[in-house]
Amino acid sequence: MKILALILLLILTNTSHALLMINSTDMSEEQKQVISFTQFVNSPTMTQGPIEIDSTEGVTVEWTGVNTSNNAYIGNDSSYSLGNNGVWNSDAQGYTALNNYTGSIRYTFNQDVSSVGAFMNYVPDSNNHVTITAYNRAGQVVETYDINNLAPISTFRGVNQGGFRGIQRTMADIAMFEVSNSYVVLDHLSYGIVSNYTPEPSSLLMALAGIVSILALKKQKKS
Repeated sequence: MKILALILLLILTNTSHALLMINSTDMSEEQKQVISFTQFVNSPTMTQGPIEIDSTEGVTVEWTGVNTSNNAYIGNDSSYSLGNNGVWNSDAQGYTALNNYTGSIRYTFNQDVSSVGAFMNYVPDSNNHVTITAYNRAGQVVETYDINNLAPISTFRGVNQGGFRGIQRTMADIAMFEVSNSYVVLDHLSYGIVSNYTPEPSSLLMALAGIVSILALKKQKKS
């Protein structure tokens, strides 16, 4: 019975898990959708938005600058400096950026997703660390990571270089994805909805109750 009590405690306290993704292959290719921002190459703009950036298979994605004083950028730039990490230029063929040490660029989904990330880079010599954050539909933080500390990107004097960073959950509860706090560029936004079913606590409790009943019946037969 002590073991069953421990199982019950684990069920109640660990119903959802998250992963900091550092490779786009961490996402299921079957479910993954990718936004390349190439449609904005010929119309670069500094704006707060919101701007609809994609609508695929019923999922609409909206881009917004948050607390940036119009220093959020979408489109293409001939030379976007990233300090020691090099530069992104027009060969990148469209991207989004935060042209400020503070604020955020946010991607909002009309349908909850379970994983989201992007190919990105940033100014590394900044006191403000880049963070990626996932929010649920109520605007509550469900997961956040400090990229500088946990998965830094180093591309010394690179051109259009970077790394994939993102958040993966075991259930579709991500309504917004936000990148904050530094000069940062982002391309190929990828998102997906988990295909594997993760049992809800009620389902797990029902299964546990069934196991308890079977064990009780076996005990009665032995006695």
